[in-house]
Amino acid sequence: MRLAALLFFLFVGVILADEADTSDWKTINSPKGDYSIQYPPGWKKHETDPTSDRVLLTKNEDIVATVGVIHQKGLPQVATASYMRQVLDQHDAMMAPIKRRLSDIKIHKKEIITIKDDYLAFFMDMTGSHQNSAFRILTLNTIFGGKTYTVLVKIPEALATNEMRQTAIKIMST
Repeated sequence: MRLAALLFFLFVGVILADEADTSDWKTINSPKGDYSIQYPPGWKKHETDPTSDRVLLTKNEDIVATVGVIHQKGLPQVATASYMRQVLDQHDAMMAPIKRRLSDIKIHKKEIITIKDDYLAFFMDMTGSHQNSAFRILTLNTIFGGKTYTVLVKIPEALATNEMRQTAIKIMST
């Protein structure tokens, strides 16, 4: 399982990350050891519930990256094209509860991407606001070994420079 997750993040790196040097980045393992992720200097790892398989990273109190594994019954072993099309088709219905809380959410990009060895992932870039605070959220989801792997990075819109977005995408891709 851990190998599968490590491979997933490496696969995504081939598609999303640019050629920037990450040799000074730190590597951490998830609490259950299902995956590892790299993060740049200046970011901080926070302790999370050891019974979950979630990693929480912050750049400062406003910029947050969450990585996790969701265990759901009935998932395929890998994200097939037909399954991912179904996810894309049902996306608006899945977003309805979020849109009720965050009525101004705007999706800039949602797409199924092919990563190395023809594995598929769902990438989304959106903006919204909550309590007068505007933000950008980048998410990446895939299925491997019957588990959903999710990476979410939340950035205040005022800090969502191209450089910060590229850093977020690199974190997602490690």
